[in-house]
Amino acid sequence: MKPTVSIGGVIILLGLLTSAQAEDRKVDFTQAIIIDGKPVINDIACPIKDGKRPCEDVATFGEFIYFVLEMPTRDQSWTDAIKRDDLARRIRTAKDWSITGDQIAMIQRAAGPVLAPSVLGVISKFLGS
Repeated sequence: MKPTVSIGGVIILLGLLTSAQAEDRKVDFTQAIIIDGKPVINDIACPIKDGKRPCEDVATFGEFIYFVLEMPTRDQSWTDAIKRDDLARRIRTAKDWSITGDQIAMIQRAAGPVLAPSVLGVISKFLGS
């Protein structure tokens, strides 16, 4: 299946996470992001050059959420920035991560102000919320 959706467009997605969960749940952050039945291309790893895409690396939830958590915010504190960086680095390639309600909330706070609500269903299903 040839990926046709770009991660640039998907970065608009994560503002759609739902509220924190009370119990931990296992999450595989290595899963590909699928929208409308098509895998999303990782524009960072596979940028378009001269109107063509030289590769078709598929974006994963871990990579996507990593970049969202690493985006700076105007009101971030030193402590919150370090916590976001720590979570981003730990989940980037995690295959069997026990995600907590606090971690989901952290992702929501990072994504909410910078992303559009067009991906709520995808992210909500992924996080099981």
